[in-house]
Amino acid sequence: MAKLLFTIFALSAALLPQDGAPPVRILQGELLEWTVISGTGDFKIRDLDRRIHYCRIIPETFITRQSHRISHVGVRPGDTLEVIADLRRGESQCMAVTVYVRPPDAAFRFPRLLLPNRSRFSFLDNLYQRGNLTFAGVVVSHEDSRLVLKTRYSGNLSFQLRPDTVYSTGGREVDAKLLEPQMRVYVRAGSAFGGDLEAFQITWGEILNPR
Repeated sequence: MAKLLFTIFALSAALLPQDGAPPVRILQGELLEWTVISGTGDFKIRDLDRRIHYCRIIPETFITRQSHRISHVGVRPGDTLEVIADLRRGESQCMAVTVYVRPPDAAFRFPRLLLPNRSRFSFLDNLYQRGNLTFAGVVVSHEDSRLVLKTRYSGNLSFQLRPDTVYSTGGREVDAKLLEPQMRVYVRAGSAFGGDLEAFQITWGEILNPR
């Protein structure tokens, strides 16, 4: 296990963005197609937002299941994949650095509206410390994949929204649509690969009074 984690860390660190290149990204979804022969080929996955992602496998790609390295023949459509993807050459030239294979997960087969509880454990979330930053401020804009927050001391901050970002008010989880501009919120966030901020939880309501 320690050797596996070291290998993943080393691969990820080597691909951190330099000179303004796009960051390495974590992709999660249900495997739809897997056309890999002799360690080289392509695959297609569908994420929680029903978006389709295409990526390429190369002989150097590290494929693992239950902490053990496996070959490409041990992967089947229907499996859930968590992929550390190198996108420095652009979205259309995604290259898989590490592929973690998990059992099939029904969450990726149906629209998110049918699955209100989106908080799911990710193997990759445990690779390094995440969600250890907190911010308070006023919502400037809230879109499908991004939140912009106006803070008192740091100015405007932009947060990447995760498929499992939790929205809560009054101690209960609510729909993301209830979050509107000019609302004062508290954000628990962390640094994603590449240094981008990603929001794990957004909270607002009477119990919250940022100072």
